[in-house]
Amino acid sequence: MTKHTPKLWGRKGTLTLITGKRSPKLYSKCFLFALFLVFFFFALTSPLKAEELTAEECYEFFEHILKVQSHRKMLQLGVDELMRLHENEKLPKNELDTALKVWYTTDNWLKNRVDKLYDNAYAGKCFDESIRTKSGDAP
Repeated sequence: MTKHTPKLWGRKGTLTLITGKRSPKLYSKCFLFALFLVFFFFALTSPLKAEELTAEECYEFFEHILKVQSHRKMLQLGVDELMRLHENEKLPKNELDTALKVWYTTDNWLKNRVDKLYDNAYAGKCFDESIRTKSGDAP
């Protein structure tokens, strides 16, 4: 390769070829974009609304709801710890503010996700007595 010919393979070479320069910030932006795509495709492939769902399908909704809620709880515990560190003057305000912005955005996304799961579960009559009776859960 000559001095002016860019390397066409490898992470650094590809980034240089695409952008014309190497930038660590671009790596983080690309990572965030890829993460967004993963979440977007996950949302597209999630269980969809149905007229009336089976007990097994409802169970899947309940599992998804519990997973999302546990993620929200873990995030909340992390934010609580950051607030405690800030109160003890071990975390600067600007770092706390940045963390709170990320937490708020993430928690809001998860809240919307769990709301949609609940909506779909209600639409599929997962909370009706008939589902519990069919699966043998009802008294």
